[in-house]
Amino acid sequence: MEKANVNDLSSLERVYPRDAYEEEARRNAQDKNTVHHGLKILSAPDGEGNFDVMRANRHVGEVPAPTHSLFVCPFLPAAEQEQFTQDRNYGGPIQKPEGTENRTDPYQAFLAQVVATAKSADFPPTDGEERLKGFHGG
Repeated sequence: MEKANVNDLSSLERVYPRDAYEEEARRNAQDKNTVHHGLKILSAPDGEGNFDVMRANRHVGEVPAPTHSLFVCPFLPAAEQEQFTQDRNYGGPIQKPEGTENRTDPYQAFLAQVVATAKSADFPPTDGEERLKGFHGG
């Protein structure tokens, strides 16, 4: 588990660098993929904007349960995903489609999505752990 800050994208870039994003976005784009790769947000931002985050995997059939964590995973932009699925070698060289130079950087867009998700996180308070302390019989 690592700390990131909603006010400092470079802190999130250290947790989830561009090469990890690109690799996992391509993995998530595969047709018969049974596991999605991405980030798990483990806490809402505190007063200074810090939140807990970690790289994680989730089975594609797993029902989202946003009670104690939120999972966000990257996918390729539609134009790149189409070209990726047409690549018969799955792992061969993939060129960027023409006309994508002027579009928003998908990596930065994903980081912005993670920050927005963290800001909207509404986890239950953890102050109820006092009940777990002490002797419980036995």
